[in-house]
Amino acid sequence: MLKLLSLVVLIAAAVGGIYFYMNFDAEVQQDEDGQKYVTIRPRDGATLPLIGSTGSDTTATTVPAGSPIRIASFHLGRLDSQKLSNRRASDVLTRVIAQFDLVAIQGAQTGNQGLLLMWNEQLRTTGRAYVFANYPGVEHCAFIFDRNRIEIDRSTLRPIRDPTGQLRYEPLTALFRVRGPAEDEAFTFKVVNVYTDPTRSAVEMALVDDAYRAARDNAPVEDDVLLLGDVGSDIDQLEAWGEMLNLTSACPEPTEAMRGFRTADRLLIDRRATTEYSGRGETLDLMRQFELSQQAVFEVSDHLPIWAEFSPYEGGQSGYMANRPATIDR
Repeated sequence: MLKLLSLVVLIAAAVGGIYFYMNFDAEVQQDEDGQKYVTIRPRDGATLPLIGSTGSDTTATTVPAGSPIRIASFHLGRLDSQKLSNRRASDVLTRVIAQFDLVAIQGAQTGNQGLLLMWNEQLRTTGRAYVFANYPGVEHCAFIFDRNRIEIDRSTLRPIRDPTGQLRYEPLTALFRVRGPAEDEAFTFKVVNVYTDPTRSAVEMALVDDAYRAARDNAPVEDDVLLLGDVGSDIDQLEAWGEMLNLTSACPEPTEAMRGFRTADRLLIDRRATTEYSGRGETLDLMRQFELSQQAVFEVSDHLPIWAEFSPYEGGQSGYMANRPATIDR
């Protein structure tokens, strides 16, 4: 029996390797600090049905050109192969992500490229061109974006180093630009993806403002800097950020019906600089939207997605990326 099981595992690994070789390209790159990382991109035509599905694709999602963009944050609890193999949970995850153009995720095993590829193939069934942006060594934080709507300057994808060593998970940051408008008119923005350790929330929240300043002030300089993710739930600290950094929440507090879920997730913007914010944003009630029980939602995550809407056009200014087309990941 053991020999048979070993044979099955070897065959599965070989088939997976052949599938990867035929459908994906891997490129070794190097950042400014000299650290190497691997970028994996699906080739055109690479498809895979939803795990547990009958093999039929979901309805393609089309987004009108020039329409507002939706940026979200979603703490996935713990995204692993077991969750992706849960048909109901993986279907909800896919349908949630499909509503947004860019999502900062927390809780995924970002070092597991096979897991990300598995989920990416599920996301491709939505008809949207989602790709991942993650950084080696930065565990549990990554970005997912629709490359037909958003582009990334991969030279800016990096962790924000914590010289004190007190942050368990270093924030991940990158610079993005909206596709569609002319390059000198498109909305450009930085995102700081934060995941604080709930057992050390008070200590770590005191350091997150330093990470935000580093992202805001370090080259390339960008005035639109969004701080989002699991930032902690200390209201006093959040109010202090508002006073010191002019940060305000782009999403209202969860409703009474959402109680029982963790409420440490925020999407914060500089109220003076980010005039592209449309004023629309909310916490997504998965129980109501998908008609699920609370227990079924907990199979997906004990957090709820938050999102905000932005104009695709820079607020009367040419974006930083307008003169750097060569660095864009297309």
